[in-house]
Amino acid sequence: MELLQSVATGVMSASDAAVQLDAVTRPAAAAASEHGDGGKQGIAAATRVGPEAAAAVTGMDDRVLHSPAAHMLTLKTGPAKKLPGTVALICAGTASPQVVEECRLVLQAMGCYAFKLPESGVMGMHRIVRNLDAVQAADVVVCVTGMDGGIASVVAGLVDVPVVALPTSAGYGTAFGGVTPLLAALNSAAPGVTVVNIDSGFGAAMAAWRILVNAARVRNAVIQAHAAAGPG
Repeated sequence: MELLQSVATGVMSASDAAVQLDAVTRPAAAAASEHGDGGKQGIAAATRVGPEAAAAVTGMDDRVLHSPAAHMLTLKTGPAKKLPGTVALICAGTASPQVVEECRLVLQAMGCYAFKLPESGVMGMHRIVRNLDAVQAADVVVCVTGMDGGIASVVAGLVDVPVVALPTSAGYGTAFGGVTPLLAALNSAAPGVTVVNIDSGFGAAMAAWRILVNAARVRNAVIQAHAAAGPG
């Protein structure tokens, strides 16, 4: 991941990174094959990647995927693994498409299923109400907004699952580049709302992923405990 990010930010040339990438991946692949770890999935990601840097990095390794919409690069090795659970992405009208796609893409790369409800801010509450069953059935809800940040508090009052507030800098006027929705989310009257940094789609996705991973771990432990106890 450090190599991808170094090229994406211009710290290292693509040719130098290619040499280092080959030196790292070949021994790792050989070791995995020798020790029977070839079935494990590895993931690397680079965010905020411009088109020129993306072209340089994808030229290093054809396994690197570029998403222009998310300004992201991802590299996955091994078979894809799916994580139980669902993430609802509720996007207000001022939710930056790039930030939303960054969040969705990271969730997808980590094996999480996510669905989006666009244009569903405070003024689009009817869309949330219309899809309330699906939102309430989700295991995590990420609320993306760039104006008043109120949607996270509203949604947190409608569901009993973890809610992650993702403020963006797409708002205008006194949104102050995302500071207003950030502070609104931090001062939410709904207890327990998780707040990530402005425009941090990656951070919101990882927060949701951690929740799902731990839920899956608990679920597996309960299943194993019931199996060990036997019938009756």
